[in-house]
Order: sequence, then C-alpha cells, then structure tokens
Amino acid sequence: MRNICALAFAHPKRPKTPFINFRPSFLVIWAIASVFLSFQDNPIVQAAFKGLRSAVLGMIIVAALSIGNIAISGLKSIIIVLEVILGVSVFKLHPMIVFIISGIIGIMFFK
Repeated sequence: MRNICALAFAHPKRPKTPFINFRPSFLVIWAIASVFLSFQDNPIVQAAFKGLRSAVLGMIIVAALSIGNIAISGLKSIIIVLEVILGVSVFKLHPMIVFIISGIIGIMFFK
C-alpha cells in the first residue's frame, strides 16, 4: 500500500510544499476579516452577529444532547456528569483537574 501523502505531493503539477495548500483558505479568512473590520461598528452587522451567537449556542446544545444520549448509559455516568458540572461551575476547578478526577472515578466505577 502506498503512502497517500507521498502520492499527493508526487504529482508533477501539484506544489511540492504543504504551505501552498493552506494559503487559499488563509487568504479567504484574511479577506473576510479585513472586510469585517470596516463594518464591525455597523448596527446591522452587530445585530446579525448577536443572532449568530444564539444560533451557535443552539447548535452546541443540540450536539451536547445527542452525545449525551449516547454517552450517558446509567446512574454511574450521571454521577460523573454531575461531578463535572459541579467541579467546573460551582467549585471553579480547572477542566484538566476535572478530567483527571473523572477518569479516576471512571476507573473505579467501570473496571
């Protein structure tokens, strides 16, 4: 089986450097950002972005609920979820500490 990356860069008409492949997306984002800077104080643009924030929040909630339906399989999983919510929001623990504690609890519960 051949290396796919070697095939991608071995084509004679394809650029030899991976930087060339990322340049078009960088240029598009740069162009959009420069246009946005000139319109960022416009009330219509600000209103549109407030609406987009709500839409993004809704999409994140839907994704969390669909993953939660798969990941939460019983009382033990619910306890871990509650531990994460309490640790991050109430006790203001760093997320990495909460992940480590969740892993330890997971080992104790599911081993």
